[in-house]
Amino acid sequence: MTTIATQTIKARYDAAIKDAKAAGVNIRQNVRSCCRSCAGYEMANKYEAAGNPEKIERTVWTFGGQGSRISWEWDGTPYYPQDNGWTRRTGKEAVVQYWNFENVEYAQKVYEAFKSHGFEIDWDGSEFKCVVVTLKGGE
Repeated sequence: MTTIATQTIKARYDAAIKDAKAAGVNIRQNVRSCCRSCAGYEMANKYEAAGNPEKIERTVWTFGGQGSRISWEWDGTPYYPQDNGWTRRTGKEAVVQYWNFENVEYAQKVYEAFKSHGFEIDWDGSEFKCVVVTLKGGE
């Protein structure tokens, strides 16, 4: 039997994403935009042009620019793959993802999905703070 303790971080991450999507969340990863405001505005415009303006309310996303993109090692452990221009990563830092959102209801679903797969979560339930998921602790 596979348990949280024996699953790779990648397997647990994929399962959390799958659960969030099943709960109705529109997951977007590695969004390239300068900030939360611009990303929300850009996605809302794209969804409206595609005839789905309500889709932005269900969207929860992470950024992929500015060195925050997560990649995966062959053994299922996460890492930041590049020097982001501000700091050099050694691989020993905590690997975290900041999940941005437009609607607290869908942020809560992402929170619950990652929590149920054993991830450390930091979020106060407010509309002002990202859902922070720790994928790997600092060593």
